Amino acid sequence: VGRKTSAKYVIATKFIGGLEVRNFAGQRLKITVRDATTNEDLTPSVDRTLRTSRPSLWQYLFGTKVQISAHRIEGILLRPKVIITIEVTSDTTDDVGIGYISIGSWITLGIEEGMSGTIYGAKADLVNFTFREDTPEGGFIQVPRGSTTSLTLPVVIKPGDANRMWAAIQQLKDTPVSVYASKQEKFRYLSTVGFVSSDLAPENLAVTKANIFVKGVV
Repeated sequence: VGRKTSAKYVIATKFIGGLEVRNFAGQRLKITVRDATTNEDLTPSVDRTLRTSRPSLWQYLFGTKVQISAHRIEGILLRPKVIITIEVTSDTTDDVGIGYISIGSWITLGIEEGMSGTIYGAKADLVNFTFREDTPEGGFIQVPRGSTTSLTLPVVIKPGDANRMWAAIQQLKDTPVSVYASKQEKFRYLSTVGFVSSDLAPENLAVTKANIFVKGVV
């Protein structure tokens, strides 16, 4: 809180396959993931702007820049000793920082290896915790608070994967984790950080269906 120009995080860990960082304050993001023993890069380094134009020529030329809210990395090489360096910088005197850092391994749920099994019917709910009370004279009293996104994701998986998925959900039930439904840009809103729960039902011999519920956290 209150950091200016640069906020840098150096994290020592081991055997991770991915990470995600969310809720930035700043203009530029830099990430390196290196073997602590050999200094080898375990994934391509990141050096990107946190402000981008909307996908149209008019917006590119005349529109306002959009703040990037999250950055995700997958496929990190596994090593027993890893050093992660994450830095957010700004050319102004505004505060800089990161709201959430998630480090671990991504769990993919789907029919085909490595492909998301999320199907149509997925939805995102914006939950606003701002307090608002109407007054007798027709006005209102409002106390601004945080907001979050909760998800409902119908997912189809192979029946042989059901036990693995169920065990993973049980292991994660008390820990807020990063969840996303698709790698396609148009479904970027179907992502959040929150507590995961699920139901599970065999549809037939070829498909098991799960509903993944994610209660977002502020």
